[in-house]
Amino acid sequence: MHSEGIVIGYVRVSSMNQVENGAGLAIQKKRITEFCNEKGFELARFYEEKGVSGAVRDRPALLSLLKDCETGKIKRVVVFRHDRLAREITTAIWIETQLRKYDIELSSVLDPELDTNDPLQVAFRNITHVFSQLEKELIVFRLREGRIESAENGKKACGALPFGYSKTGDLLEINPKESEFVEKIFRWAAKGLSYSKIAENLNKSGMLTRRGKPFQIESVKYILRNTIYYGEATFGEIKSRGKHESIVSKRLFMRVQRRMMVPQADSSCIA
Repeated sequence: MHSEGIVIGYVRVSSMNQVENGAGLAIQKKRITEFCNEKGFELARFYEEKGVSGAVRDRPALLSLLKDCETGKIKRVVVFRHDRLAREITTAIWIETQLRKYDIELSSVLDPELDTNDPLQVAFRNITHVFSQLEKELIVFRLREGRIESAENGKKACGALPFGYSKTGDLLEINPKESEFVEKIFRWAAKGLSYSKIAENLNKSGMLTRRGKPFQIESVKYILRNTIYYGEATFGEIKSRGKHESIVSKRLFMRVQRRMMVPQADSSCIA
């Protein structure tokens, strides 16, 4: 083994689904461990980033890693691929600059080793960062285009499954038990019950939110503002008649919106 100081691994997944099934993190750790064994590096530990975008700098594990770099004991950081460290060029260059400041080498399992004294190799690394950022932006663009198309076709474009509905394929179907309470929420609101009173009524009935938690003022407000309940599909500025069945009438929905717009001394009140 090389006695060059501490070698650490950095792994990251941006999707919470990847976090829950463990596949992304487990594969990265396995490949980094194998890489270190082949190179004769003594891998000390991993810094794990769970469900965090590679475009941001304020990541808990990354900040912890950089803080530990200040001790002068870490000599090498190993990643599965450079885009695990960052998927935005300015962020990638900033991180690499921080590592160079403490004379720390950066190794990647899949990307070629870089001689930081060779301007051509540094330029090549920066080009790979550009394409990594481009890949991320293309993914975002395609997702947005797909969501716009869904909204234009009257389908739910994105976000969590709304309370009151179940889903079959791309289409929403009314959940009989939950939809009954959605209708009650709107009727209670139309009568002037406060958000807190509506939440109290729901909790007394034993109903829970989609996350399995008691209803709060904000969860009641979210339902009352969601146009999906009177049959509209939206994404940004795009609005269309949804292919799903509405739970409340547009007339009732708009009546509640007018009540919600009236300023009240008690912010938990509707009217």
